[in-house]
Amino acid sequence: MTGSRRRGASAAPRARRVLIAIDLVTYCLVVAITAVLAAILIGLIATGGGE
Repeated sequence: MTGSRRRGASAAPRARRVLIAIDLVTYCLVVAITAVLAAILIGLIATGGGE
């Protein structure tokens, strides 16, 4: 038990930090792309519907 815990404690933080960083970057990219697409669609609908 103690051996597995020590191994996990020494290896997990680095892996977790990398995975968390990748998840955050991916999430930010998805949110940014979605926001841009939504803004373009809203702009097209607003201009097309207004005229």
